[in-house]
Amino acid sequence: MFAFAGLSPSHVVVLLLLGVLLFGNRLPDVGKNLARAIRDFKDGMNGIEKEVGHVSLAPDASLSAPRPPQRLTAPQPKFDAADIKGV
Repeated sequence: MFAFAGLSPSHVVVLLLLGVLLFGNRLPDVGKNLARAIRDFKDGMNGIEKEVGHVSLAPDASLSAPRPPQRLTAPQPKFDAADIKGV
């Protein structure tokens, strides 16, 4: 039964006894809090799935196809004969 966790039935019994000794009369509260935490976690995961489910993977018709990059040549510097010294 607990072979997947590497625990034998005797280990489980010891863990349960330790839980009762440590938590004692607070054990019902601990169980309620644990159940509430698990429920909140599942609700949160369902909320995320709903949000992600609304996102469409299909391309939007209002978007045009992307244009290919434009090749622009840098303007060539203009030199006057007066700018060149020593000539």
